[in-house]
Amino acid sequence: MADLDPLIRFRKYGLQEKQRRVAALYQEMEALEIRKSNLLQQLEHEKKVSEELGSIDAMTSYVSYSKRVRMTLDQINEAAAGVETRIQIAQDDMRDAFGDLKKIEITQRKRLEEIAKENRKKEDAFFGEVALEGYRRRLEEE
Repeated sequence: MADLDPLIRFRKYGLQEKQRRVAALYQEMEALEIRKSNLLQQLEHEKKVSEELGSIDAMTSYVSYSKRVRMTLDQINEAAAGVETRIQIAQDDMRDAFGDLKKIEITQRKRLEEIAKENRKKEDAFFGEVALEGYRRRLEEE
């Protein structure tokens, strides 16, 4: 039976890389959410300023600014949907890798238990033989 420790280490490394990838995708999603939040705050601020000024030029500028912000928000929402899809795919891949790793670890554990059981059996047989030999010698001495 081959030792599976190198394979386990390799799979753990691969799993860690997948976890890092998922974390990076979550950071990307967070950056998009922060950008979206900032744009909405800026839009609200510009709306207040244009209302305070009350001029037609200010309102016209606000309307065109608002359209640009809405387009940018739509782009951010599309990008967020794409990142969300990539997150789901990466999480599925990570779950599969984790499942494979656990299967290998269970196989390794069972192999080690089997080896230990065989060693105990051999050891018991050896000590049984030693005890029997000792018993025979005592019988011969008597």
